[in-house]
Amino acid sequence: MTPGGPGFSDYPIKVKINISHSHFYMVSMEEEYSEFLDIYDETLTKIGVKLRREVHKEGSWHKSFHCWIVRRDEKGDYLLFQKRGNDKLFLPNLYDITSAGHYSAGETMEDGVRELQEELGIEVNYSELKYLGFRIEIYKGEKIFNREFCDVHILRKDLEIKDYHVDETEVEGLIQIKIKDVMDLFTGRVDSVLAEGIEWDWGSMRWVDIRKKVTKDVFIPRIDQYYQKMCMIAKLFLNGDEDVFI
Repeated sequence: MTPGGPGFSDYPIKVKINISHSHFYMVSMEEEYSEFLDIYDETLTKIGVKLRREVHKEGSWHKSFHCWIVRRDEKGDYLLFQKRGNDKLFLPNLYDITSAGHYSAGETMEDGVRELQEELGIEVNYSELKYLGFRIEIYKGEKIFNREFCDVHILRKDLEIKDYHVDETEVEGLIQIKIKDVMDLFTGRVDSVLAEGIEWDWGSMRWVDIRKKVTKDVFIPRIDQYYQKMCMIAKLFLNGDEDVFI
C-alpha cells in the first residue's frame, strides 16, 4: 500500500455465486484498485505510472477505452447500452457506454478490445472498430475524482441482444434503444423511451428479458452532449459515412 493512499479495507469485497456456471466469482475492489495505470499531464503527455486507487483519489489524468455498438434491423437503428453493476464504486446501477474500461499501464488502444470480450463475450479485432477521436471526461464525487482522456470508438454489430454472452460479474444488463429515441430523450423532447434487452436477476440467478420505459436519470450523467453527439455519429456511420469524429 502506498503511504497516504486508501487501504484495501476502504473498498468492499463482494462474493457472487453463479449457479448456472457452477463456480464462484469473487469480485474484489482490492484487485481492481491495485491495478497500475499510465498517467498524463493536461497536454496528454505521459508523466508516469500510478495505482488506480490513487489515480481516482487524486484526479490524475489517465486514459480509457470507449466502444459504442450500433445495429440495424428491419425495425430501425439502435444504440446499445450496458447496465453497470450494483457493486461499482463509481455510479452503480446506471446505463453507460456499450463497453468501456481503463488501459492497464503499457497498454495501447488496440488492447482495449479485450473489454468487449470480457464484458459482452464477443471477439472483435481492433480493425473492425472505427476510431472517432478522444473526449475529456471529468467527474468529482464524494469518493472519487475522475479525469480521463477517453478514446472513443464505434462498431456495427447486427447481433440481437440475446446473442451476446454477457458476463454478469462485469455487466448486469444490456439494452438497445432506437437512435431517434435516444436523441429525443436527451434533447428533452420526450420524458421516457422504450428499451429492450436483458438484465441479470440475482434472485433467480439467470438472465431475464426486459422491455421497459427508461428516463434520463438512469444513465450516467455527463457535462457535455455526449449522447446526442453519438446519436448523430451513429446515424451517419450506419449510412456509410466514414468521415465521422467525436
